[in-house]
Amino acid sequence: MKFEALQIVNENNKKVLKEREAKKLKNRIKKLFKK
Repeated sequence: MKFEALQIVNENNKKVLKEREAKKLKNRIKKLFKK
């Protein structure tokens, strides 16, 4: 049970990290286009 819960938490963390990275990339691209 604990192991399964940890797996779910890890999956959620990975999703959050990917979303953050995507936002960073989008912001970088926006900055490049503004110049």
